[in-house]
Amino acid sequence: MTRSVRLISTGGLIARASAADGGWIGGAELVQRSGSDATISVNDFSRVSSTDFTLADVRLLARQIRDSLDAGFDGIVVTIGTDRMCQIAWALELLLADLEAPIVLTGAMRSIDARRGDGLDNFTDAVRVAQAQGAAHRGVLVCMHGRLHAARLVRKRHAEQVDAFTSYPLGEVGVVRDGRVTFERRKTRRPPPATDLDEHVDLIPVGLGYDGLERWSRGFDAGVRGVVVETSGSHNLDDRLEGSIRSIVERGIVVVFASPAWTSQADHEDLRDLGIIAAPAMPLHTARLALMAALAMTNDLDRIREWFLPPR
Repeated sequence: MTRSVRLISTGGLIARASAADGGWIGGAELVQRSGSDATISVNDFSRVSSTDFTLADVRLLARQIRDSLDAGFDGIVVTIGTDRMCQIAWALELLLADLEAPIVLTGAMRSIDARRGDGLDNFTDAVRVAQAQGAAHRGVLVCMHGRLHAARLVRKRHAEQVDAFTSYPLGEVGVVRDGRVTFERRKTRRPPPATDLDEHVDLIPVGLGYDGLERWSRGFDAGVRGVVVETSGSHNLDDRLEGSIRSIVERGIVVVFASPAWTSQADHEDLRDLGIIAAPAMPLHTARLALMAALAMTNDLDRIREWFLPPR
């Protein structure tokens, strides 16, 4: 049975052609150029770079994905710019975690008609993934350069190479080779479903010679409900920062320590005792989006921790 796919086109290099061709191409032309024989319905959502996306855009995109699946489409492909593809994929996963159907984001590192352009291959691969039976229940996926990445783990590691994306710390979930989709790993842990993203969450950088935490605790926005503190390694707490942390927690503000590094520690009792949530292998913005989703649903610390469980 042929599985139907809804293409939601948003912009990015995959929608860019040369000036002689008018600059932008729509979803229908992308389908035509790809030569795909799949059953694809097109929705030209926008023509903007991913760096111009707002949270309002993400909410609307999530709604259109949900409506498309409710209308009977079997899978979704979203074409999008790559600069914030990882953040947008994770935000969509947070808002659509209750859905089972394949949702696949793809884009291009080169314009659609560039020499050795990658956009058409990426699009064709993404459509195959959206039609694949094994793609269900895997959450939002990113398909680039023949590799499939879970939204929770995907990272952009290079600004120019076509093989620009990787998954950390567990590696990609699958590949597309010679038109065949193969999943190489079991399904990744998904977050609890969220109905919205609470924007009252701040980011606090902390590093050598810069104590953003102490500065923030002296002059914070009264409307803030949560903060994500940038840490490193295994979330070791600098003794000099403990007083600042305690003062923030005492105000009823949820504190998350985010580190891009992986740790094998199952729990961080010292942080838990202070009322801090550890976010292993989570870059700063990934953790912020998770906390925004959690705070939209609950104020209970134990429940909030469910959004930050280690990937598997």
